Amino acid sequence: MTDIVKYIIARWAYSVGQPIMTDAEYTVLDRAMKAKYPQNPYCKRSWSSDPCPVALLKEFGYPSLIKAVVLSDKTESIPSLNSLIEVRTAYEAMHAKHSVSYKIDGWNIQASYYNGELINIQTRGRASDAMDASAVAPLLPKQIPEMGRVLVVMECSGPDAEFAWFKETFGVTSQRGAVSTALANPEKCLSHIAIHAHGVRCSNRVSDKFDLLKSWGFQVPMYAWVQNYQELMDQVKAFSDYKEQYGVPTDGLVVEGESTNALRICAWEEPIYRSFVTGYAESYGPHSIAVQCTIYPIKLPNSVQRQLPATNLSRILSLSLRPGYPVAFRIASSSIADIDEESTRLLQKEWAGREDTYRHMVQMNEAIKY
Repeated sequence: MTDIVKYIIARWAYSVGQPIMTDAEYTVLDRAMKAKYPQNPYCKRSWSSDPCPVALLKEFGYPSLIKAVVLSDKTESIPSLNSLIEVRTAYEAMHAKHSVSYKIDGWNIQASYYNGELINIQTRGRASDAMDASAVAPLLPKQIPEMGRVLVVMECSGPDAEFAWFKETFGVTSQRGAVSTALANPEKCLSHIAIHAHGVRCSNRVSDKFDLLKSWGFQVPMYAWVQNYQELMDQVKAFSDYKEQYGVPTDGLVVEGESTNALRICAWEEPIYRSFVTGYAESYGPHSIAVQCTIYPIKLPNSVQRQLPATNLSRILSLSLRPGYPVAFRIASSSIADIDEESTRLLQKEWAGREDTYRHMVQMNEAIKY
């Protein structure tokens, strides 16, 4: 390692609070380098303005110093509004500016920049499960005009037009599968995926994140601005009508303003399935017992649903989930089934006293599917 390389790494280590030498040693090295290389950019500027020397840190065994300035977004999934009633309740009194954008259905990835330089790309991780996603670096801006630490949150997806290629070439069966395949085979697949930036964290206040991200060179989801409930519903209809033409998989709309919600109505409304309770099952965790309702098997597009999470006895009683009684459920975008409480109550009210007829109807409907 040459003295100038040692100096560059030492400056960086000092800036992130993990020095690799004593203050006295650094002072001697600093004076020597500034005397020997007065025109070198590192000798002319403050260490706080240094870019992250990623290649040097990796080459000389200091990868932990890269992670010292990597930001991450570990927030939970945003709440979903799955009916017009829920949307109206949340936004009928809207009076402030909100953005509406497509919610891209793909893999969440995050790019960290420091003093304008791209230093790290990873999938969103909770705890230690984030994975390296540096394979997509050729698709991202290498530099942005923003100092300090910046995190750009994106969604990596397999466009509709490319899915047939992924299926024929790799045998994948879903667009999410296309993304994981692309990350594992970047040389062959990068030109067949899309990346949309939809979030940013930096020290400066951001009033229009989409405009800022576009100015930095990122592609963003289709979006619009609304200020009241009628404008919101007009945009919901417009986005819904354009969904199939958009060409990128989406699983709803994101509305951001005073609060943030995912809207899954209109083109993204999840179908309601109807069955009836046949019994109960228990599963034991380390600190709790979960209750499942067993139901008459319902054939779905890619599976058969035989159980629903009832959570606990209180929920079973409040929803009258007795054997033989109607129950309605939805399949969320994560392929997890859950009881639709409002529809279950309506079904039970509609078929009260005629449960035998209802069960026969469900059984006949299922028989037709086979």
